[in-house]
Amino acid sequence: MPRTCNHPTAGFTLVELMIVVAIIGILASIAVPNFNNAVLKARRSEAKVCLDGIHTAEEAYNAAFDAYIDASSNPGSALGKEQRNWNPAISGWEQLGYSPAGAVRCNYMVALYGGGTWFRATANCDVDDDNQIAIIRRYSSEYSGDSWVDVHPDWY
Repeated sequence: MPRTCNHPTAGFTLVELMIVVAIIGILASIAVPNFNNAVLKARRSEAKVCLDGIHTAEEAYNAAFDAYIDASSNPGSALGKEQRNWNPAISGWEQLGYSPAGAVRCNYMVALYGGGTWFRATANCDVDDDNQIAIIRRYSSEYSGDSWVDVHPDWY
């Protein structure tokens, strides 16, 4: 007479648990670097938002006074991933009337070219502290029809 077991076996074997842990490890090794890159891109996106604001302020100033304004590097302190406070007292910014909503990670400046007929707003960023400075530029309408230039698209 065959023997029957009165209590059913339940649960997972050790091999099944090891396979699940290995799969989770593989997925995590793929997801973590992608997440880090997404965080860096989000931090760097501040530059385009601020450059749009600077561009708008420059065009408004030009419409009112028939001239553009150059503005020195602001906040002007060392680049890094830490946010720094904006300093409206730095040359050109108070007259231009631009100030970001909060602290920033990039340095911003505006330079005039063509005898003051067009400008280039520049953001210098290093949001990952690797000493590779990302440079993003926004040109005035007179120069290039409102174009963007990302000098180092893979640098953060």
